[in-house]
Amino acid sequence: MLFNFKQLLMPPVFYDEEKTRIGNLLYVVLLTSLGAVTLVFVAALVIRPFSTVRFFGALGLFSILAAAFAFMKRGAIRLASKIAIGVLVFLVVGAGFLLNGLETPGFTSLMLVIIMAGLLLGVRAARALAIFGILVATLIFVGQTNGVLPLFPTERMLVTTWLTNAILFAMAAVLLQLSLGSIYKTLDRARRSESALQRVNRAYRVLSDCNQTLIRAKDEATLLRDVCRVIVERGGYSLAWVGFLQGDGSQSLRPMTAAGDAGSYLDSITSVGRDCDPTLTAVERAEMQVLNVIDQTQCSVPEKITWSSIFASPLIVDNSVIGTLSVYAREVFGTEEIALLKELADDLAFGISVLRIRSEHEEVTEDLAERHRLLRTLIDNIPHIIFMKDTEGRYTLVNKLYAEYANHEQEAIIGKTALDLFPSAEAQYLHAFDMENMRQGNVLVDREVETVRHDTGEKRWLLMNQLPLLNAQNEPIGLLGIGHDITDRIRMEQELRYHASLIENTSDAIVSTSTDLVVLSWNKAAEAMYEIPAMKAIGRRISELTQTEYHGQTREEVVKQIFEQGEWWGEITQTTHTGKTMYVQVAATVLRDSDGKITSVISVNRDITSQKQMREAVLNQQQLEMELQQQKDLLATRNRFMSMVSHEFRTPLSVIQSSTELIDYYWDRMTSDKRQMHVRRMRAQVSRLDGLIEDFALAIRAENGHLTFQPATMNIELFCREIFEEFEMSLNEHHQLIFESSDQIDEIHGDRLLLGYILRNLLSNAIKYSPEGGEIALRLTSDRRDITLVIQDEGIGIPPEDQVRLFEPYHRASNVGTIRGTGLGLKIVKDCVELHGGRIEVTSELNQGTTFTLTLPIL
Repeated sequence: MLFNFKQLLMPPVFYDEEKTRIGNLLYVVLLTSLGAVTLVFVAALVIRPFSTVRFFGALGLFSILAAAFAFMKRGAIRLASKIAIGVLVFLVVGAGFLLNGLETPGFTSLMLVIIMAGLLLGVRAARALAIFGILVATLIFVGQTNGVLPLFPTERMLVTTWLTNAILFAMAAVLLQLSLGSIYKTLDRARRSESALQRVNRAYRVLSDCNQTLIRAKDEATLLRDVCRVIVERGGYSLAWVGFLQGDGSQSLRPMTAAGDAGSYLDSITSVGRDCDPTLTAVERAEMQVLNVIDQTQCSVPEKITWSSIFASPLIVDNSVIGTLSVYAREVFGTEEIALLKELADDLAFGISVLRIRSEHEEVTEDLAERHRLLRTLIDNIPHIIFMKDTEGRYTLVNKLYAEYANHEQEAIIGKTALDLFPSAEAQYLHAFDMENMRQGNVLVDREVETVRHDTGEKRWLLMNQLPLLNAQNEPIGLLGIGHDITDRIRMEQELRYHASLIENTSDAIVSTSTDLVVLSWNKAAEAMYEIPAMKAIGRRISELTQTEYHGQTREEVVKQIFEQGEWWGEITQTTHTGKTMYVQVAATVLRDSDGKITSVISVNRDITSQKQMREAVLNQQQLEMELQQQKDLLATRNRFMSMVSHEFRTPLSVIQSSTELIDYYWDRMTSDKRQMHVRRMRAQVSRLDGLIEDFALAIRAENGHLTFQPATMNIELFCREIFEEFEMSLNEHHQLIFESSDQIDEIHGDRLLLGYILRNLLSNAIKYSPEGGEIALRLTSDRRDITLVIQDEGIGIPPEDQVRLFEPYHRASNVGTIRGTGLGLKIVKDCVELHGGRIEVTSELNQGTTFTLTLPIL
C-alpha cells in the first residue's frame, strides 16, 4: 500500500498547544478537500457519459492522489523527491486543462506558486497545500468538463447560474468538511484515549517489573542498574538514570547508573539549565518535577537530545534527599503516568533504604560473627585445657585441646556430662569432684592431676585451676576449668634425674668448670680416667690435675674460642699425674643463665687412644691402597700410551715401508711422476711422525713441568690471521673457513710457539671432526682486559660424559670412530693456555658442533 489510512487520519502531535491547534486545522482542511475531490470526481463520472478523455483524466487524478499520499506518508524524503512530486502534480493538472481546452496562464501560475510554496514551507504545509491545489484543479476540471462549473461564466451560462452552481459546490464542500470533522474528532478522541491507556499500561508494567526487581535485588548497584534498564526496555522511555548527591555538602549529582540514549549528556548535567532539565530542581526542592515540553531551540545541551519530556523525582531516605530518579520520554507525560512514576521513585527509595538497612545488619552480624570467631580461635589456640559446665555438670563450652583429651568432637561434648564421655570410674570421680567444688564455691589453684589420654592411653599430668561461676545473687551457675599440661615438665624432671644418673655412670669423663676453669663436678668416669677421686678434683683448676697438649692451637686460643663461640671440639693429648699419656676427644660447651651470661663450661672427654691407634693403622692401609691404585693407573696409562704409540706409528711407518718397497722393486718401470708421488707420501708420513713425536715430547715436558714459556709482545690479530691463512692454503673446498675480528685488538704478552700449537691443534681438530661442507669459524674479540678466541665448528660434537675428561692425557671421546688422534693435543693446549695465565672452556652438543673459548690476559 502506498499510504496508511490510520496514519493519514491522525494529526501530528506537537508539544505546544498553539502548534497542535494549527496542525489539527490543516489536517481538517486536508481531509475535507480530499473528500470533496472524491465526491465531485465520482459524480462527474456518473453524470456524464464515459469518454476516453475523462478516463485518462480520472487516471491522471488517481496518479496525482497516489503521489500526494505517498508524499504525505514519507515526510523524511529528500527535497529533490518533493520537488519531483510537485512538478508531477503540476504537469498532470496542466495536461488535464489542455485536454479540456482550458488555457489559463494565470491559473497555471497560481497552481505553480501554491505547490512550490507548500514545498518550501515544510513537510506538513506541503501536504496540506498540495492536496488543496489538487482539490481546486479537480473542481475546475470536473466543472469545466461537465459544464456545471466552468472557470468563468460563459455566454451559455448566466452569471446567476454560475454563482448558484458555485454556491452548491461550496455548500457540498462545507457539509463534507463538517462530516469529516465530526469523524475526525471521534477518531481523535479514540486515538487520544488509546494513547493515554497505552502510556498508563506501560507505566503500570514498568512499576510491576521494577517492584519485582526490588524484591530480587541483592545489592544497591544491581538494583539501580536493573530499574533503569526496565524503565527503558519495558517502558519504552528514551533515557532513565539515577544520581546520588556528592558527599562534599554541595548539591551536585553524581550519576550512578543509566540506561538508554544518554551519550555524553550526563557528564554535563550540571551545565544544563533548569528550564531544560528539572533534575537539580527536584533535588533542591525535595519534590517531584515534570517538564512536558522542552524548547530545544532555547536549551544549550552538548548534543542533540532525543526526548521532549522529563520526569524527575527525588529519592528520600530517612527524610533526607540522597539523589534523584530521572526519566526522559519522547511524548508528553500523562497525569496518571506521572503518579505511577512517582510511586516507582518512592518504591526505589524504599528499596534503597531496605538494602542499606540489610547491608548494615549484615555488617553488624558479620562483625559479631567475626568477634565470635576471634574468641573461639583464641580459646581453641590457648595451650591450656578450657571447659565450662552448668549446674547439672553438662558441658557448655570446651576448647579444641580439651576435645583432643576427651577423644571426642567439640560439638559432641556440648550438652553431655563426664559420665557420658569417660570410663565409669574416672567419670564418677570427675563429676563428683566438680559438682562438689561448684556447690561449695571452692577455688582450685595449681593442683597436679594425673590423667590418661583416652585416644592413645598415654599418661598425662595436668596443672588444674577451677573456679565457680556466680550470678548477681552470688549463686553458682556453672564452673570454669583451666588446665595446663605439665607432662613435659614432669618428664623433664624425670629425664634430669635419669641424665644425672647417666652422667654419673657413663664411660665418658664429664667435667664441669666455672668460668675461671675451677672444677665444679667430676663424674665416676673422670675419676677412673684421670685416676683422681672427685673429692680431690672439685675446687681445683683443671690445669693442676692434668697436663694438656693442644694440636695446632695454644691453650689460650682454645679457651678464647670456647667463650667467644660457645663451644669447642677437638682432639688433645693429656698426661695424668701418674705419667700415663692418652689421646682424648673433647667436646666443650658453655652453659648460660636466663640473661645469656656464661655461668660454666661442661666438657665431655673420651679416651680415644685405642681408636687413634686403629685409625692410624687404617690410614696407613688406605695410603698403601691409594699408592697401589696410582701404580695401577700409571701402568694402565703406559699400556694405553704404548698401544696408541704403536697404532699411530705403525700407520705412517707402513706407508713409508710400502712406498720404499715399491720404489725399490719397480724403480726402473716407474715414471717420474709415480716416483715423486711415493716420495711425497713418505715425506707426509715423516712429517706426521715428527708431529707425533713433538706432541709426545710436549706432553712429557708439560707433565714434568718443563714446558718452556718465552713470552714476548705480539700482535695477536695478525698472528691469528697468519695461522688461519695456513689452513686456508692447505685445505680443499670441502670446508668453509671464517675469520672474524673486532675493530680494535690490543697486543698481548705471549709465546708464539705455544700459541701456534694451541691454534693449529684446535683448528685441525675442528676440520678433522667436521663433515664435508661444514663451517669452521675463528673469532677474535677484546674487552680491554682480556683477549677472547672462539673456535667453532659444526662437527660430530662431544658426548657429555666425555667432556669432563676431555683434557686428560690419552683420553679420546667415545664417538670418534676411526678418526685418528693421540689424545694428547687438548691436554697440551690446556697446559699452554694456563702458562699464559688464561683459561679454556668447551661447550658441545652431539651432531651440532663444538665451541672452544680461550681467554688470554692483555698486557
